[in-house]
Amino acid sequence: RFTHAFQIPVHWHDELEIIYVRKGPLQVMVDGEMYVGKAQSIFIVNPGQLHLMSSTHPPVDYYTLLFPLEFISFQTDDALEQELLFPLRNHSMTFATELPQDELGQTCCALLDRLIALNEKTDAEKQIGTRILLLQLIQLLVQNQLITHTGTGSPLGIQKELLSYIQQNYTGHITLPELSEHFHLSEKYI
Repeated sequence: RFTHAFQIPVHWHDELEIIYVRKGPLQVMVDGEMYVGKAQSIFIVNPGQLHLMSSTHPPVDYYTLLFPLEFISFQTDDALEQELLFPLRNHSMTFATELPQDELGQTCCALLDRLIALNEKTDAEKQIGTRILLLQLIQLLVQNQLITHTGTGSPLGIQKELLSYIQQNYTGHITLPELSEHFHLSEKYI
């Protein structure tokens, strides 16, 4: 729960992230597209997608569930791994970013509320329950065709390279000419 304005900077990771808004507004940008989350909004950030979260109008109450896809894998070479989990990991398949706020959305919110409530359980019970609920959520997404085949790779590679370079090499002022020279791109392109 945030009671003040905030911004979590643009980043990406190899894990799947589910953003569940209990009270908004929460601005969520995924791969350059801006969404506004209100109560019961759910957003999915697929592995490798650039994203940020912010709010200029607190209070905001939201949860992020971040987990590697291996967490719900059975570590076997079966249809689940070949047709869903591996394509999600290699970015050739993605879930829809924003879930509809209809009966399906309400069902997903109920699953996420149950998942959040698991924090009071013992470790083994929490682990089993978390995996079951995440698999149920993913089953709903697949059943409702909220998944897309994207081909291979991420179209935002240069943006990720730029961000990584900036994070690793700069703590102060950065100039556009420096970046354009390092990446052999025109300043206009950057």
